[in-house]
Amino acid sequence: MRKVKRVGVWPVGIVGGMRVEMPLVTDGKESEILKYFTTRDELEPLAENCTKVYVWHTRTQKPSIVNPQKLKRPLVSYDHIEV
Repeated sequence: MRKVKRVGVWPVGIVGGMRVEMPLVTDGKESEILKYFTTRDELEPLAENCTKVYVWHTRTQKPSIVNPQKLKRPLVSYDHIEV
């Protein structure tokens, strides 16, 4: 993160009841939501062009997952990302 010059984006795991939440990146450019906050040219996809989910913890406690079965059966394909 020290090398980020403008806005760094990367996937995060188990957020908001989803298995993974991430920007959709094509040719190094993010898809949709962040356009409301900044321009695409300012975004820097991290985690190998948003293809990997790295682990980072702020607390050492078990996650409170409401519906773990739902996380096991994703509605979308994650073929392009290492989870």
